Amino acid sequence: MWGRRQERRLGRLWVLGTLLASICLSAHATHAGDAFTGIAAGGLEVSNTREIGVQRQILIINPGIITSEYVLRNRSKQPVDAVMSFQAPPYFVGQAFDPKGATDLGPVPRLNYFDFSAQVGHEIVRLSHIGRAYIDDQIVGDRREVTRMLVGAGIPLLVERSALEIAIGHLPPLKRRALTSAGLLRVEGDTTVPTWDLATRFYWEQKFKPGETLKAKFEYHPINANGIFSLDDLDKEQYCVSDWTRNRVTELAAEKTQSGRPLFYQALTYKLKNPTQGQGPIADFNLKIVPGPDTQVVSNCQYPLRYIDRNTLGFASKDFTPSGDIDLLFIY
Repeated sequence: MWGRRQERRLGRLWVLGTLLASICLSAHATHAGDAFTGIAAGGLEVSNTREIGVQRQILIINPGIITSEYVLRNRSKQPVDAVMSFQAPPYFVGQAFDPKGATDLGPVPRLNYFDFSAQVGHEIVRLSHIGRAYIDDQIVGDRREVTRMLVGAGIPLLVERSALEIAIGHLPPLKRRALTSAGLLRVEGDTTVPTWDLATRFYWEQKFKPGETLKAKFEYHPINANGIFSLDDLDKEQYCVSDWTRNRVTELAAEKTQSGRPLFYQALTYKLKNPTQGQGPIADFNLKIVPGPDTQVVSNCQYPLRYIDRNTLGFASKDFTPSGDIDLLFIY
């Protein structure tokens, strides 16, 4: 467990990029007309140095898995010790107590709830992590970190119901009341439900020799919003919809109607950023969207997509500087 000294050191090191995108674990299912909201994630970040440049990035997005490959180069004549990291976005731990969401993350206590993994070259990386918990403080109207309170009470920083129930059940009455009064626990009938979000940063230290080029790769399962899709939602200004796309989605809806089923969607947001600082744009960027069979993709207008084969949409650019997130709807 890292102490405060090490955490301060690590806090100075964040200069990595963005390695996460979306996991096919489900956020609460909603009708598309309400909102398209999943848990947005990004990719790799390279920190503790301004000497690392991105020669190439290949980002592949599928509703169930996100993969990104980077070619990174030390452009200096000196060795560099970099910190490579991935920030998992906050996950509402109380969802593990929802009967519909309790099985989404599996039966095993989970910290790596995105199933994030990374490798450099052919070697799988052994990840370290720092988890932090936050609540929305209704009194001051702001977000407040409560990690220390939970750790001090013996509450694990996990998103699995049984592990949390055991820890909460063993709390002394005074400590349970204190956590409830502080807004960390909420009593619903006979159940005590946690109210905090868990945000976890995964990282490793990477050495670069002078002028060295390394290949780094990560993958994770995004947490997507999902629900029933309405054709009226094609008019949302968030997405670019061509006549061809509108016609194809209409045809899909007709096919589903004949089979007695509605259209469904998964919504995914990837927070696209340059993983490094100080070395200019990404020299060669390649985005590929692989929707799967009988699935139509609707995207925002930020990065125009085109079919590069029957099953893949793509976007490519040289000397690329990201200008916003990638928002995708997979309609099926």
